Amino acid sequence: SREEKRLESGKLDRYVPHKVQDAFHRSPAKVRAMLLGNRAGKSTASVVEAIWLALGVHPHHPIAVPNRGKMYGDSFASVMETFVPKFEEWCPPEYFDSKKPFEHDQRGNVIGVNFRNGSKIVIGSYDQELRKAEGSNFNYVAFDEPPDRHLYIANMRGLIDSGGIMWFSMTPLSQAWIKDEIWDPGINGTKPYIH
Repeated sequence: SREEKRLESGKLDRYVPHKVQDAFHRSPAKVRAMLLGNRAGKSTASVVEAIWLALGVHPHHPIAVPNRGKMYGDSFASVMETFVPKFEEWCPPEYFDSKKPFEHDQRGNVIGVNFRNGSKIVIGSYDQELRKAEGSNFNYVAFDEPPDRHLYIANMRGLIDSGGIMWFSMTPLSQAWIKDEIWDPGINGTKPYIH
């Protein structure tokens, strides 16, 4: 039992990012995009990034706690298959809110992650109404797979007050606007806040 508890408590310490993940974590850009193929560690890097920020222990992005973040998945089914297991895999249990680590909607979908220090990550889905993204303030926003441009714009507005950060972890198979507005400017340096 003691060994199991020790292993659970050391989860984050065992995360060793590969070269692309490490560059993603280190980038000081306000908007970051990690474009990789399937099974290349995009979701893992994204969830670890969110956990570090929620706990205020990010090695490259100091942030006060408690804080608020938002993470989007393609659908709530993909959130349940991707985000929830990753949070359970990488976040030591003692950092979750002991009474309600995950919030659920009426259908049982996870719609939030609560931390003992008061930080919260709201979980959204691309199949929600766009108006649900308007008017919210967050310290960071993450997109798992390519979002609609309107969702990107709405969430950029939600980062203004906090000067927050945004990231994309995706295999770019849709949403051609990303090439013109994120990828090309990030590669050629015409928008220095994008990497």
